Amino acid sequence: MLSNLLEQYQSDHNVKIQLSEYDMSLLMNDKTLLEKHPEVHFSACKSVETGGVILKSSKGQLDLRLSTKLEQFVQLLLKHGESN
Repeated sequence: MLSNLLEQYQSDHNVKIQLSEYDMSLLMNDKTLLEKHPEVHFSACKSVETGGVILKSSKGQLDLRLSTKLEQFVQLLLKHGESN
C-alpha cells in the first residue's frame, strides 16, 4: 500500500509520511523503500496504529488510519439511519 501511495505522490517533493512505531521499525530494517524515495520524510507517530498511514503533502493530508476509516463508517451508518 505504501509503495502505491508514494507512486501517486512522486511528483510532490514535500511529502511527509507518519507510520506506527512498529511499521517504522520494519521500514528501517528494509531500507529499499527509503532508498527509492529519498525525498520523502518518514516518521513514527504514536497516534498511528499498525498498518495505518498519515500522508501530508502540498496537496493536503490523507488519513488512512483504521480508526479514522471506522469513524467515517460509523458516521455514514448513523446518517443513513437518520434518513430512514
